[in-house]
Order: sequence, then C-alpha cells, then structure tokens
Amino acid sequence: MGVEQGQIGKTEGMAEVNKNQDPGADSLSAARPYRPLSLRARLILLLFVIAIPLTGMALGFQKMIASYSASYDAILANLKTANEYNIKFKSDMEYSMYRVMIGLIDAEQFENGDIVEGETKYATVVKNPHSLIASARQAFGTTIEREAGSDCDIKIRGILSCLDSLERAVDKMIGNAAAGGYYDENVNIWENDIQGLCSMIQDYITQYTYYEMINMEQLQKELKVQMADQVQSYLALLLVVLVVGMFLAVTITKSITEPLQQLQRTAEQLGRGNLNARARTGGLEEINVLARAFNQMSDRIRRLLDKTRKETHKLRARQVPFELHLFQDGPHAMGLADRESARDEAHYNAHAAAWHPLCIDWLKGRG
Repeated sequence: MGVEQGQIGKTEGMAEVNKNQDPGADSLSAARPYRPLSLRARLILLLFVIAIPLTGMALGFQKMIASYSASYDAILANLKTANEYNIKFKSDMEYSMYRVMIGLIDAEQFENGDIVEGETKYATVVKNPHSLIASARQAFGTTIEREAGSDCDIKIRGILSCLDSLERAVDKMIGNAAAGGYYDENVNIWENDIQGLCSMIQDYITQYTYYEMINMEQLQKELKVQMADQVQSYLALLLVVLVVGMFLAVTITKSITEPLQQLQRTAEQLGRGNLNARARTGGLEEINVLARAFNQMSDRIRRLLDKTRKETHKLRARQVPFELHLFQDGPHAMGLADRESARDEAHYNAHAAAWHPLCIDWLKGRG
C-alpha cells in the first residue's frame, strides 16, 4: 500500500489534535502521594482477610470442644473411681474384718500388707483394712475433683466422715482381737459399726454417682446450647467474611482490568496515528511496568517518524521527488532496495534497482 508524503503530515496533525486529550503518565503519577500496593500484596491481603477470621472460627470451635471434652473426661474418671469402690470396698472390708472377728487371721499380719490364705491358684486374698481405708480416703479426698459446696462435694464429705469412723472401729476391733477375750464386743462392732459404716459408704457412693450423672447430663445440654450459639455466630461471621472477600475480589479485579482496558484504548489511538497517546500509570506496579514499556515504544516510534520528517524536509528543500511507501506485507522500508542496499534477496525490488541509479545521477547533476 503506497502512502504519499502527506500521510506524514496527516499523522503529525492527528498527534497535535489529540495532544491535550490524553494526559501523560508523568503528570498522573506525580499527583499520587503514595505508592499503590502491588498485585501480589493485594492478593495476600485478600488471603489474610479470608483466612484469619476462618482460622479464628476454627480455633474458637476447637477450644470450646476441648473445654467440654476435659469436663466430660473428668466426670467419667470420677465415676470410674467411685464405681470401683462401690463394687469392691464393702465386700473386701467386711470379709477382712469378719476373718479377724472369728479369729482365723492374726491381725498383726496386716502390718506386712494383704494376707494370702492358701498356696494354690485358688488362694484367697484378705485385704488389709487400713490399706483399704487409706486408698479410699486418697481417692475420694484427693483424686476425685468436685466443686466445693455442690451435691457431689456433700456426698464425698459424708464418705470421708464414714471412713474416719470406720478406721476407729477397725482399730478397736483389731485391738480387741489382739488382747483376746472380746469376741462378743467384736461381734457387736462388726455388725453395727463395720457393716453399718460400709453400707453408709456404699449409699454415699451411689448418691455421688447419681449426682455426677446429673452433672454429665447438664454438661451435654450446655454443650448443645453452646454449639447452637457458636454455629449462629460463625455463620454471621462467615457471611461478613464472604461479603468483604467478594468486595476485595471485585476491587482487585477492577484494578487489573481497568488499566488493561485503558492500555488497549491507548494502543488503538496509537494505531490510528495519535503519536501523543500514552498509557497511564499509578495503579498496579505490574501494570505500570507494562505501561512504561508501551510509552517507551511510543516514544521510539515518534522519534523515528520525527527523524523521517526531517529527512523528508531535507529532500524537499533540495527539490528531490520522492514517495514514502509503507507495505502491509513484507519488510517495512526495505521493499525498495537494490542489490547494494538489500540485506537479503527478499528485500530486492527491480523497480527500485532501476530507479535508484537515476536518482543518484539526478542528485549529482543538481549538486
């Protein structure tokens, strides 16, 4: 496609007309008092806005579950301890003291611990009553956790009080057995004190177990209520996070698409001949890099055309006839080369080869 010399003037004119229509990048960026966040920083911000609340929700939910789980485990441990003594304590204590009462065991042997009767695998173990009382006192007085003044605490205090009375009865009965001659008194102690106190301890343990079951039921109800409240709170927080996240996502998307669209319009203006068209900067740094590269390309094109205009003016001043040819296909500005100026065979043009020496001769004649 051939374009006459006037095309340059037309291009220059369009540049002058549009010069004031598209403000330069420098004036726009100079008006900004801060450096905008990069795309990476904005994406990290979006991630934190979404991740931090969700992480807080997860940690809060985990903390709540852990708290109730600890309370639940404590109740189960208390129930296990209480049930162990509810099953074995009364029978072990009564059996041991019965053997002492009827004189089948020398009570002094308890100083070495439990007494084993028989040597076969069917041997009977007679528990040391003092060890039974000490173990029960340790379990109910220290191991089992309870709230002071609660129903469970009242029942445990009753158990401890019975253990103190039982210990005195055991000491009395063992002392009588060691001294001898107190069989009737020991029978009375075994029937009224030993059996009575063991039954009271068993009753207290049963009542304690009942109140612990009530506590467990109450804990389950509290957990359900707390779970419902937490779920509602988390849903509300999740809704806020989604709204804020969507807002930031739209904002970040616009900060990417709008500068790219503006850069596209600038490229279209440059393609229509507006050599003063420049891409705006001041948004994302990644887009700014692209815009500055585009502006540098535009500046180089303008300088090249300015240089061409100057050469054109020189030729016009010397009255050299010429045409500026632009080719839609093929190497630009090299399509009119002769054998000497062509870089390769594709650049050679027969018309230029015929026209070039004539032009040189004409210039020599004018000189």
